Amino acid sequence: MNDVSNKSPALATDEMQCFVYKGSLKDDHFLFLPCLMEELYAAGNTDAENDSDTELKLVPAALLNRLGDLSFVTEFTLHAQRYMPQADPVNVMADISKQGFYLQMPKTTVDELEDSFFK
Repeated sequence: MNDVSNKSPALATDEMQCFVYKGSLKDDHFLFLPCLMEELYAAGNTDAENDSDTELKLVPAALLNRLGDLSFVTEFTLHAQRYMPQADPVNVMADISKQGFYLQMPKTTVDELEDSFFK
């Protein structure tokens, strides 16, 4: 099987298929992950469909532990014109491309973190 643990998907197009998961320990925290199945099939990995957590291998273990058990929420196509109430879709795609995931937190959590760092 191909090792994807150190690889982020390339932002080769203006859109990407994403999976969204919700953590059991953090209310309103959502983890956006790229759908890597097409990349794995293109690379010759026909066992990819049997490895449902392939995308989760991109996420640091410490973050997964903080989120708790993940529940699948949805799958959708992310593109620059897609409406997202809490984030700029271009920034979300850039983060997914760069680090392999995007973590959406409630605005109050983000504000609290910024306050604690910049005071």
